[in-house]
Order: sequence, then structure tokens, then C-alpha cells
Amino acid sequence: MPEITLNNFGLQDKSPSELEQRRREVIKSIAAFPGGYDDPDCPETFLQELALITGTLRRRTAGPPKEAKASKRTGAPKATMDDLKALLS
Repeated sequence: MPEITLNNFGLQDKSPSELEQRRREVIKSIAAFPGGYDDPDCPETFLQELALITGTLRRRTAGPPKEAKASKRTGAPKATMDDLKALLS
């Protein structure tokens, strides 16, 4: 069986918001079947596309934790190594 990619569904150039919109459309299409995912008449391509979009969105949004910003009230810059050395001297 060939590997299924975003190219198979014409989604390779879509932004995350467009992918989310398509994901919702696929879910609505699946919900139209009486048995939902388990309905034998539900096309397998819906399930493949849903799995592909969900995995792509997860990979695109995952990343390292964001650096905490300085409080807007104080506006104080972060301490540098030179500042810490000056405190210890």
C-alpha cells in the first residue's frame, strides 16, 4: 500500500487554520453515517485523511516551551552574568 501524504489530498500548502477547517469538515462527513466511524459504508479515505491532518497539526504545533517574558509592569531587563558577578564582588 503506498504511503499516504498531504499531497494525496491536495493539502500540502495549507496553513494550520485551513487544515483545522478541513478536519472539521471531514468529521462532519463521518458523522453523517449512522454508525459514524464504525459504519461499513464510511469511506476509508475519510479516516485516512483525518489521521493525516491530525498528525500534521500535532507536529506543526509541537515545539519547545516558550521563554517567559519580563513583566510589562517592571520592564526590567534580564540579569546577565556580568550583573551577577558584580553582585558577588
